[in-house]
Amino acid sequence: MNLAVVILAAGSGTRMKSKTPKVLHPVAGKPMIKHVTENVLALEPQRTIVVVSKDADDVKRILGDSVKYAEQKEQLGTAHALGQAAPLLSDFNGDILVLNGDSPLIQSKSLEELVGHHHKSDAVATIVTTVLEDPFGYGRIIRDDGKVVQVIEEKEASPEQKQIQEINSGIYCFKSKEVLEKIDLIDADNKKKEYYLTDIVSLLVEQKFLVETFEWAPEEMLGVNSRLELAQASLIIYQRNLSKWLDNGVSIVDPLNTYIESDVEIGTDCIIHPQTYLKGNTKVENGCEIGPCTQIMDSKIGAASRVSFSVLTEAKTGANCTIGPYSHLRSGTVLADGAKIGSFSEIKNSSIGKGSKVPHLSYMGDTDIAEDVNVGAGTISCNYDGSKKHKTIIKKGAFIGSDTMLVAPVTIGENAFTGAGSVVGHDVPDDSLAIERTEQKNIPGYSKKKKRKK
Repeated sequence: MNLAVVILAAGSGTRMKSKTPKVLHPVAGKPMIKHVTENVLALEPQRTIVVVSKDADDVKRILGDSVKYAEQKEQLGTAHALGQAAPLLSDFNGDILVLNGDSPLIQSKSLEELVGHHHKSDAVATIVTTVLEDPFGYGRIIRDDGKVVQVIEEKEASPEQKQIQEINSGIYCFKSKEVLEKIDLIDADNKKKEYYLTDIVSLLVEQKFLVETFEWAPEEMLGVNSRLELAQASLIIYQRNLSKWLDNGVSIVDPLNTYIESDVEIGTDCIIHPQTYLKGNTKVENGCEIGPCTQIMDSKIGAASRVSFSVLTEAKTGANCTIGPYSHLRSGTVLADGAKIGSFSEIKNSSIGKGSKVPHLSYMGDTDIAEDVNVGAGTISCNYDGSKKHKTIIKKGAFIGSDTMLVAPVTIGENAFTGAGSVVGHDVPDDSLAIERTEQKNIPGYSKKKKRKK
């Protein structure tokens, strides 16, 4: 079966009140056009064409070369938009699936069923419809003796037609030859002076071609035209994702306050606590406990690890790691098995060895820590000299005293110690103690003298 797909994505989305193209607004963390194209590409169509406006550099950057592009310089209606894709379909013979780029709730299974129904019925056009209690704003399906004869837009409908509850979704499947022949016959003789793709139905019916409908659940047909609808669509996708993981051996303590994006992977026997955000290409392996109040983006969490009250971005942990509360793991951070990052510690572009600990109030930037190292509270690797970043290396078994300043570039040797409160700017040999602080001086009777001066 030959299939081409045309996605109409040139609309400006004025109701969004945004400089960002409507189709690039994120739904559950992903641009809505990406939701559409990913579900479309799962059908493995021979061609996928996205109709974009003249200012579509950002859309092209997001979608890349996974699709072809047709430009609609003026927004003159949906039929006009499809017409801009026609030159890219001139040598195509098969079915054309047409849908909108602002419909992020569609699912590949439903699209596959639509195409299958269209092909089986041998219809020239199949329209996805549903029945709504409040159909305001949607085109209505007009039938005669049960057969579709017209689709009338809301602004063109009579009061009687507006009472019809069966609506047009804006999703169609056409036979390519017939639709491409008829597209130029559509005129703009309507209140909006636009070329409506819905008018092709009347043209096909007049020539005795079969027009079919295929009903979907209303949820999948929700288009996004406002910030409210954007939020509603995000909530639906989050709930779909949560249901999937609940069915696959993941415990989610409070599904109403947990947010898991579509590309996240989670192993079995994990527990996800409230106010957890799992985003991007995050992978959580088996037996982890995540949250509460945790955000993890584009990171990998090793098996049986615990992350609480923390933020992780582009980080990777081994198994049995403990992170938090109130830890921040930034890009390039790698934790080996059994590592611990504790309260109010920040790690950036650093590796933390097996069983090593950065338990309290510390910053490790551009630092390589070997196994079995203990970093005392308040330790900072001073990696930036004002113009360049420098490396700190802490070797196996070292013990870093509390409030140590490690002035990079510097290397702390195996089993070496630094004294609490030291500023260490030179390499420390293996098995040595580095201590850098002035000798303590006690002044007898100081407090009494101080009081007499008041």
